Amino acid sequence: MSTSSATSHPVDAVISCVAATSTVVITDGRTVAEKSTLYPKISKLSDFLYMCKKIAPEARIIPIVGTVKLHGAHVDWVISRDNSIRVQSRNMLKLAVGNDNYGFAAFSQPIRDVILRLKENLIRRYVQLNPDLTVDPDHPVIISGEWCGQGVQKGVAVSQLPRHFVIISIRINDTWVSETDYADIHDEVSGIYHIGKAGSYQLDLDTQDIDPSEAAIQAIVTDVEKACSYGLTRNAMGRGEGLVWKARDHMDNPKMWFKYKGDSTAVSHKWKNVKDSERVQGSKTAGAADDREGEYKFAALAVTERRLEQGLEYLAETGTARKCGMGKFLGWVTNDIFVEEKREMIEMNIGPGRLKPAIRSIAKAWYERKLMEDMEEGKDELGTVAEKLKNIAV
Repeated sequence: MSTSSATSHPVDAVISCVAATSTVVITDGRTVAEKSTLYPKISKLSDFLYMCKKIAPEARIIPIVGTVKLHGAHVDWVISRDNSIRVQSRNMLKLAVGNDNYGFAAFSQPIRDVILRLKENLIRRYVQLNPDLTVDPDHPVIISGEWCGQGVQKGVAVSQLPRHFVIISIRINDTWVSETDYADIHDEVSGIYHIGKAGSYQLDLDTQDIDPSEAAIQAIVTDVEKACSYGLTRNAMGRGEGLVWKARDHMDNPKMWFKYKGDSTAVSHKWKNVKDSERVQGSKTAGAADDREGEYKFAALAVTERRLEQGLEYLAETGTARKCGMGKFLGWVTNDIFVEEKREMIEMNIGPGRLKPAIRSIAKAWYERKLMEDMEEGKDELGTVAEKLKNIAV
């Protein structure tokens, strides 16, 4: 079931800018809605296994469903009961044409009718699948996805395609639903696709003997990394990023989701691959300023190239110029490591207070090199312009 193509609307009449909520709180160093509409952060396999023990302690075998993870910019449509549409990104509650994310707000404006038809079709499907439930209109419908294509990211299959939106998750009635049940609701004519176009993967994960299960996951991810299965459906040859896996019986709970990326796009270090003899241990005393070898070794592994690149993407998303964004960048990288590598930090006795300066030292040196590269590129561009002007003068 796909909706029909869009009709155009005046720019000032299509997407309403409404507040996410009347109350905000500070969480993890950022301002977010008390009932946040921001997309949940997806954890790693190690965190998923930890949550399995808490949420499904009796279950040894956890059936999981995987869909292709696309290398783009995360964006959402948040549609309220009055059909006002708010455009948001992973970190920004409100996007507009003047404060955009790779042009997604501008893309959204002329297709308001299409987005609202998607909402109607999604709710209709939800009611069919859940006849005993009542849909509360006060809960917004959230259509989450990846804005990908030329100029958004590079080096992957989808970067060869024109920019388009791929639906990856849907929230209805304050619940994340199984996107595979809604895979036929899209509007490709308007540039709106569904990740289900690439199919899905099914596995039974053995929580008590994880190595064979992880090997099976790794094999699938390796294939996707070599040739993106979503890209292949669009005749785009090239590598992919990885997969997002969800526990089949807990699709509504983001704590039971995890991402697994290929080596070329992984943000977190693959701690499993570190030999026991090379594993680090934090300093035993909180005040031991001269005993931080473990923290610096940990930081050297945790501060990956891809994580640093994501820090730059965060600056771009929030409209922060690089030349004045050092503090914001270092804060983001540090916080991301504290969140993503929490289990490993506990296991290796790595204290955040002692780890922070090590992270900032490595990330700062990398950032300063990037600023120097920006300056050199600027000189090259100025030289090219000067040469063109000289030729014109001649």
